[in-house]
Amino acid sequence: MRRLILMWPLALGACASSAGLPEMRSYAEAFSRTHRASEDLLNEFAIAERRLGREEGRAARTRALGVDPVFDPARAVYFASSATPPMAQASRRALAVVAAYNEGLLALAEGRGLSELRGEAAKLGSELLALGSVVGGGPVLAGLPAILPVLSAVADRAQQAASRAAFREAFLEGFQTVDQILSELRAGVPTMFLVLTTPGVDRLRRARLDGADLPDRAAIMSRHEAYRTALSDWVVLLEETRGAIRAVKTAIETASSVQGTTSLANAADMAARTARLRDLSSAIRAAVMRARGEI
Repeated sequence: MRRLILMWPLALGACASSAGLPEMRSYAEAFSRTHRASEDLLNEFAIAERRLGREEGRAARTRALGVDPVFDPARAVYFASSATPPMAQASRRALAVVAAYNEGLLALAEGRGLSELRGEAAKLGSELLALGSVVGGGPVLAGLPAILPVLSAVADRAQQAASRAAFREAFLEGFQTVDQILSELRAGVPTMFLVLTTPGVDRLRRARLDGADLPDRAAIMSRHEAYRTALSDWVVLLEETRGAIRAVKTAIETASSVQGTTSLANAADMAARTARLRDLSSAIRAAVMRARGEI
């Protein structure tokens, strides 16, 4: 059987080749799908987070007058017409950082020029600033404040790199921090589940205590399980994304160390992860639609 050798663009002066780039571009397209599917899920989370934020403490304050006489500027984000609640916003911005880093890795692997690579590093720096402005150590992504400065320093070094080799060295150093961001997103999923399902659980609990019947009980339970499915798929998707970015990083490192070849095993791993990312993205979007009652 003919051995397949996939060639990657070299960071240090060897001949570039287009072989292997279809796998890279296929992965890039799959990652775009995962980002969109994550946005669908985070939109649902933002709606639920806003609802809980508005309701917190209001019942007692509105009991006497029918309106809430208190205005708290710190909670304005839950009532503003266009603002995204803090936990959802932090998660969204964290994903944008991962996407920007991913694009930088792909640009490096495709052999783009230094000016383009610096542009990708600038995008990463911009997304990091946006994330830093919304992360406050809350229940979701609580560990990010300690690690963001590390990745910011990487982005700064990459923007100032005088050669592709310097850019490569700086950018690959950021892998561990990006991996931690994905890990933080995964760790925040139980909180997301509580936020998404608390209204339905509260209604079921009150109905049981009051001995009342709920005409939409089946719909509440179906929505609850749809959110469980969507978040379970998202956890697996985050893990697959961690593995896929690691595969891209390995391909770049291999290209530098073994004269432009990457192993068939690594290419096969990337292809398999790409397929799973596509499947999981579709599953998440379907589960969100079930939770909304659209299917």
